[in-house]
Amino acid sequence: MAMLPLHLEYVAPGRGGRSLQLEEKVIIVGDTRVGKSCLLARFMNDSYTDSFESTIGLDFHKQVYTHAGLSFTLCIWDTAGQERFRAVSNHFYRGAQACIAAFDLGVPLTLSHVKQWVDKVKKENTHPSVGEICVFLVGCKSDMFHTVSYTQAQHVAAELNAEYFEVSAKSGFNVKTLFERVACLLFERALLRQMKEWQEERTAKVTSEGDASEDLLLGNLSSGRGMDNWKVVKDSSDRSRCCGRS
Repeated sequence: MAMLPLHLEYVAPGRGGRSLQLEEKVIIVGDTRVGKSCLLARFMNDSYTDSFESTIGLDFHKQVYTHAGLSFTLCIWDTAGQERFRAVSNHFYRGAQACIAAFDLGVPLTLSHVKQWVDKVKKENTHPSVGEICVFLVGCKSDMFHTVSYTQAQHVAAELNAEYFEVSAKSGFNVKTLFERVACLLFERALLRQMKEWQEERTAKVTSEGDASEDLLLGNLSSGRGMDNWKVVKDSSDRSRCCGRS
């Protein structure tokens, strides 16, 4: 499925408008039944169901934010955990800027498979233009009995150079915090990448005033301060399915 980039006009003093694309792709991977789709449903729709509905192929959602006058789109791809859909999923790993690797806190085997999932995503994103993928290790079903300890999960997270979150789609615990962290980090990376591209295009005709404006913009848009002044402009119902649902 083609994703249409979001085009914005940024006009700095002393220069014409430029088309600014701020859209990042996030892949959710993990074994079947670990809670990937429930996690996404809680984030997108603030909903939860106990009934299991297997993702067939892929499920696609997007969330649009505004920050400092710019729009930023988070495109989230929920992939199937079943072996028979791996070939389809692998194709859609390409172009991902972040990977959410989910496992079930009550099933240690799903944690042991996480590295394989992350390696598959990284294998499809080796082009230098992609940059290093941000990895988030996510322990699902934190409201239930744990057989995976926090220390065990942190050890795996360190091996993956990943940030670790424990979440509950059922109660909503930590779900918003997780996706806010993903959005903040990817927004900053997207902006830095765009600014770098613009800097590389500069010529002797660019005025010092224009240079200062870009530096000021970059400083003001740093996401290190969190999402206090962010706004969700589209609690996206823009939802497409690849290969349908069972």
